[in-house]
Amino acid sequence: MEEDKVRVGIRGAAGLLGSRLAIAIAQSKDMELAVGIFKYDPTLQRLLDRYDFGGPLARSALPKKVYLDEPEDTIARLNSGSGFLRFHPVEQLDLGQTCDIVIDAAAPGMRHALQKQYQAFPGAVILQDGEYPRGRLISPPLVAPPQGGNKFRQGGCFLSGVVPVLAALRDVARSVRIHLVMQYDGRESDFLVTERVNTFRIADAYIPRMEDELKQLFPEMEIVVESVIQIPGMLHYAVSLEIETRSVILASTIIERLGSVPRVRVLPDSVMGTYDINLARVIDDRVPPILVFGGSLRVTPKGKATVLRLKLALYYRTLAVLPNIDAIRILARSADPLEAMGQTDKDMGFSP
Repeated sequence: MEEDKVRVGIRGAAGLLGSRLAIAIAQSKDMELAVGIFKYDPTLQRLLDRYDFGGPLARSALPKKVYLDEPEDTIARLNSGSGFLRFHPVEQLDLGQTCDIVIDAAAPGMRHALQKQYQAFPGAVILQDGEYPRGRLISPPLVAPPQGGNKFRQGGCFLSGVVPVLAALRDVARSVRIHLVMQYDGRESDFLVTERVNTFRIADAYIPRMEDELKQLFPEMEIVVESVIQIPGMLHYAVSLEIETRSVILASTIIERLGSVPRVRVLPDSVMGTYDINLARVIDDRVPPILVFGGSLRVTPKGKATVLRLKLALYYRTLAVLPNIDAIRILARSADPLEAMGQTDKDMGFSP
């Protein structure tokens, strides 16, 4: 008999992250989107418009039941139209009866209709990166030590990309130094004139938080984030790692370890930039989001230790989504984290 699917609820199901999560859940054979909770705003209208012209995958991502956190007259007006979704008042939702796990993908905040239900919910509630420092940090394949309660916080794109790589070297790494170039995450207040597009911003204010989260997951390592630079319009974060090991380790061993980690792919030595990666995604988007430039690996002996230097490209569009899918299996099924990640990779077409 086939095991029952994990029933997932998403608050903020019409937003960019929420709609991407819905698509990923539809591609996962062991879970279903049982509940979607929406606000009536432009993101919901755009979602409905996309369903009108979208293909079968978009339609398959619709929640089984849809709730609206709005007054009854707004709900009645929407239901009286010709739309294909029927909305129910959020006051009628009982999370404990309808869901096994909840992902809160809405804007950070504690004042919303589901807060009291979150407190009594028997399953896990997965908050997102913007809720820092609330919740127990989870960044597959690692989970921070218990803090009490049922709230977890999913690590952001940087953490989701770096943690699997460091976890593969955890038993040998003594210290790590990190340089990061990431997409600008603020809002521009003016037109994107040339002077704004062709710029960079020093964002070292993020460093204390990044170091804090990494040390929660790797308490045995000395971790320093040296710099954070933001540039508009990047599809990939660029990460440079310098890792000092406790013992001598060969370059071939590093490549072998990284190549066996879910969500990670070691690129051929000839690929030393993201242009070829971007072209590959246009042809076939089944490319994992954590890419290691094999040609960037440098191994330098240091007494009885080794210093490793390597560079990564992290594809932010899926790095915000896939760890949530892993976390559903880890928290709702008690799945082994690496096996959970491997199943997600298989469902998304990254592996055979």
